[in-house]
Amino acid sequence: MTEPRPEPEPEPGVRRLCVALAADAPGLLATARRSGRLDRLYVSTDGRGGIEVGVAPPGVDELGLMRDLVGVLRREVSRRRHDLSRPVLLVLHVGIIRAVDGGLGGAGTGRSRELARDREIRAAADGAGGPGGLTLIVSEALYADLRAEGLSGLGWQLIASAGAWIRSFGPASDSRTDRDGDF
Repeated sequence: MTEPRPEPEPEPGVRRLCVALAADAPGLLATARRSGRLDRLYVSTDGRGGIEVGVAPPGVDELGLMRDLVGVLRREVSRRRHDLSRPVLLVLHVGIIRAVDGGLGGAGTGRSRELARDREIRAAADGAGGPGGLTLIVSEALYADLRAEGLSGLGWQLIASAGAWIRSFGPASDSRTDRDGDF
């Protein structure tokens, strides 16, 4: 009689800031990462549905990273607005991540991908942002943390069925400034 083999141990998981980007323009998150000095963000392309996923490394100022990422993406999306048929979606979430099969996995990246694919979020973004726009999607738990850290909440809309808050931005060249500090 042979002894049963123990199940392999999963890679250890850690809680990190996760981002997901859904766009008509492939490679937009990786391009923004390079052009915006955001090299502290690990990026992996999702072979399923064109969603790029990123994870913040340990020890980084996550709030600063979020602000930098949104700023760089607003400029990059505006620059490419004529190549886009709908708004770009950027998801921000905090959850457990793991290295899997040479990429990024775990509940945190899985939830980020779900939010990027959510139909109600997409419908709200399509109605508000237009091509060349960026819609920021923040999971409820992270949104609560951001509010506690001073996010004003102006211009944000709750999509309760998705468990997320969204805010749409027009092209960065529309001269709108965010005096309220909400990215």
